[in-house]
Amino acid sequence: MAGGTSPVTMAGAITQANAEILAGLVIHQLKNPGAPFIFGAGMSPMDMQSMQPTYSSPEAMVAQAGVCQIGRCLYDLPTWGFGGCSAAKLVDEQAVNEAASYIMMAGWMGTNLVHDVGYLEFGLTYSFDLLVMCDEFIGQVRRMMEGIRVDQEHLALDAIKRVGPGGHFLQDDHTLNHFRDNWKPGITDRSTHETWTAAGATTMGQRAKEKIKLILESHKPEPLDPEVDKEIDGILKTAKTGYIL
Repeated sequence: MAGGTSPVTMAGAITQANAEILAGLVIHQLKNPGAPFIFGAGMSPMDMQSMQPTYSSPEAMVAQAGVCQIGRCLYDLPTWGFGGCSAAKLVDEQAVNEAASYIMMAGWMGTNLVHDVGYLEFGLTYSFDLLVMCDEFIGQVRRMMEGIRVDQEHLALDAIKRVGPGGHFLQDDHTLNHFRDNWKPGITDRSTHETWTAAGATTMGQRAKEKIKLILESHKPEPLDPEVDKEIDGILKTAKTGYIL
């Protein structure tokens, strides 16, 4: 925690974290040369009033980005980081703000393994409600990170000529071929006020609870491929010896 177990400044916390990660990497490779390694650290600065880590503070997010950039650019290693978490005690406005902001930052910084999705209260509490909401946020961020495809088909010059000034694209083949390409929400409401009211005037939190209920009642996980299952069994067996091949 920056200010507690590392320097309070972001640059100082990153410097110490980098040294500690590299020390761990050396021990890791001495034990098992060539084994996969993920580069990452958490450096939330301490709030000096509550003495708690500022779990989703701007400094925590920016410092995480710095560590990810070091791991990716200097060492060519996959990176670990946070996302979808909050210091809030309930799934309230604070939780949504912090969780969504961290997910957006995870997309920007290119974290390979994102941890803590659905965590509340500095990681002491877990919330299915926040998890379902974060699934929505993650879908949005992934779509944004795809960027804009620019080619002859997507520039739609032919469609623009067909429709012409004053026309509309609702019935044009180009619209029919591509409108499903746009991201579709799961629990985000896009209806008119009248339609929303007629459907029960639910909040996102209420719709998240309904989705949780549906998942718990109906979801059936797909079984693992037999070869993957066999490999996992092998890892578990070798782990018992204290040495994983």
